[in-house]
Amino acid sequence: CQIAIDGASLMSASDALWLMVEHGLKHFHWTDHLDRHMTAAMDAATTSLRQLVLAAQDLIFELLSNKIDGLLESLAFINFVPETMPDGPHESVEAIVEFLKITLLWLAHLPPSVRDAVHFTCCTRVAQGILNYILSPQVTKINMLCILAFDFDLKMLVNFSDNCGVPHLKQCFEEFHEMVRCLLHPNLTHYADNQELRQEHFPYTQTSKLVMVLEKMNPTSIFVSSGTSRVPVLDKNALKTLLKKLKAQI
Repeated sequence: CQIAIDGASLMSASDALWLMVEHGLKHFHWTDHLDRHMTAAMDAATTSLRQLVLAAQDLIFELLSNKIDGLLESLAFINFVPETMPDGPHESVEAIVEFLKITLLWLAHLPPSVRDAVHFTCCTRVAQGILNYILSPQVTKINMLCILAFDFDLKMLVNFSDNCGVPHLKQCFEEFHEMVRCLLHPNLTHYADNQELRQEHFPYTQTSKLVMVLEKMNPTSIFVSSGTSRVPVLDKNALKTLLKKLKAQI
């Protein structure tokens, strides 16, 4: 990050540097045969600096992406079939958000376009990484209480994105957010019946992915208490009917 900033600063100052050198050479009458060579030398220096800046910026994307991938490996420790109501986000997601908060602060002096691109890349990688993990064969079972915990995760992620100062950054979490909202909707069975209505309210939710999650879903009829009002009750028969309707729409 510092190399990218320093290189960009030197590149922007190259014109001023050339004027200073040119003024000094003219003072000593040394420019008669050096103009062509100095211009070529300064052009070559500017090109080298530009290449250095681009390489450093590419390295920022690569290093952050690799670090996020490493942090996402901790999703393996999540209990996807909890038996108690969650009271906050998963520790794995909290660690990712803390990493992003600290790391992205160091990007403040990068060009705005690069800084924003890094933010979008990181947030998209986090959102897609979590959703892809849920859909992967590594997760064989999941229940609505876990989905509710992911709702807490999303609130933390969206709150982070809103405080970054990067317009529309929270859109990176839209697909994941809509998937969770759809699954937790009290009228989920109604939306399963009406594909157009579902697409109107949850345009980013793909039916195929919804089916993949529901195929792993454990029945939740055993969770009956005043604290579970936000968790839709889907017993075995309800899940079977729901999946049949949704699969017919793929």
